[in-house]
Amino acid sequence: MAHLYRGYGLYADAVEVLEGLVKQGSQVATVYQLLGDTYLEIGLPQLAKKPYEKALKLATNTENLSVQAGIQAGLGKAYYGLGNKDEAVQWLEKAKVGYGELGDSLQVQELDKTINSILEKE
Repeated sequence: MAHLYRGYGLYADAVEVLEGLVKQGSQVATVYQLLGDTYLEIGLPQLAKKPYEKALKLATNTENLSVQAGIQAGLGKAYYGLGNKDEAVQWLEKAKVGYGELGDSLQVQELDKTINSILEKE
């Protein structure tokens, strides 16, 4: 349902659904990842950090490399949004390694561009 709401730009409704799942004690990494993604999309990187951190913990426990890499990329974007370039680059580099291990060269290239853009602004 949250994906549907996000698709129509109904971010408040998506957050409401996802926060409800969090309050119910969801142990699904993608619930927390989607909540973090939604907070990032609406310009709230500070609120995105906590769900991303929980998502990463859950994804690490299940050894889901694809989800881990997506979460790490999200954390990188959140830290960049908060003005912490060094932390942002560290998370983006971790995501790049994960995507590299998965053989996803397109994501690796996109992350390279993002990292280079951040480093050029220093």
